[in-house]
Formats: sequence, C-alpha cells, structure tokens
Amino acid sequence: MKLKWLTLVVLFLASPALSYWQSRLQVATGCVATNAPTGGIYDNATLSGWALSNATLSTNQLIAPDCTETASTVVEDITTNTHAAYVQVTHTFTAAAFTFSGYLQRGVGTRNAWPEVSNSTVSSTLYVYISLDSCTVISGPTTTGAAFTLTSATATLQSNGWCKFTLGGTITDTSVFLAANLLSGTSTKSYTGDGSSSVSYWGIDLR
Repeated sequence: MKLKWLTLVVLFLASPALSYWQSRLQVATGCVATNAPTGGIYDNATLSGWALSNATLSTNQLIAPDCTETASTVVEDITTNTHAAYVQVTHTFTAAAFTFSGYLQRGVGTRNAWPEVSNSTVSSTLYVYISLDSCTVISGPTTTGAAFTLTSATATLQSNGWCKFTLGGTITDTSVFLAANLLSGTSTKSYTGDGSSSVSYWGIDLR
C-alpha cells in the first residue's frame, strides 16, 4: 500500500496537474514568477548553510519571487550589536569585477537592510543601505579599507513586491564574505535588537 501511494505521488509530481495547481496558486497569490538565479560564482536562493550573528534564521516563511514558499527571514535577537546572516565564498578574484545581488522584503517591524561584501580578512568592506519602505538606495555604495574599487549599487522594486538589490565592484582576493544585515533607521548598523524585527532574503547570487 505504501508503495502504491508513493507511486501515485511521483506520478502527480510529474504530471500536468501539478503545473495547473501551481499556476492556480500564482493567480490566487498574485505572484509573478521570477526564477532563482543560476550559473553564478555562488547561488543560494534560501540562505541554506549561512552562519548567523546575533540573529536567527527562519526558513520557508513566505512566498518567494519564484512563487514557492522558500524565502528565508533573518530575525534579530536582543543583543546590542549588528544582526546578520553571512557566508564565505571561496573564489579567486584577480582584479575582477563582481556583482552581489538578491531580493529583499521587510518582515516584522521597521528594519531596513544593508547587504555587504567583505574581503577574506574582513579588513575591507563594501555595503549599501537600502530602504524597504520604498526600495531605494538610502546611501552608498560605501567602502572601508582599500580592497574594493569601481563600486556600484542599485535597488529596484519588482512587480511581485520584492526589492531587488545589486552591489558591485572589483577586488583581488581568494574569497569574500557575503552578509545579509538588518539596519535600524537609515544608518544605524549596531543597535539593541527587540527579538522579533526581521528582513526576508531570497535569491542570493554572486557573479
């Protein structure tokens, strides 16, 4: 009996019926599908495997730009510090241009976002402050240290309501850190968290 049910499930997943119900879900939610990025130096739609700093990560919390319930939410703790999820990406950059991009959406509270790239020793950073009220660049791109040059940043509101950011520049290094940070107000990176404010991230890409 278990094998019979498993067979039926497999057949359903491979059938046009699944596509039909997915399309009905898109109509019901008003979702306009945007595929997760692929083919980059690093692609991670859900922040799977990212480390956390003074925050927790809630996965599969809301409908992502690809119309699946796979977006992840970074929730600040009550520490007085920065609040973020981050990952190290190993790649040989030889004065090479890169673009770090992804999708943002405010969760609980009023936090904004500051996507960030750091060099391998975290002695130099590149970041941008983004308003999640209007999906606009508040300020930046900003650099600390001397590792990053020829920098650029954008924030573009998507038809599905998500805010797409890009953060670009050039660097010579063997790895970089990508960070999904929460921002208090328009410029406060380190603050006392309330344990519930959050920002959702999806579709992280480095290329």
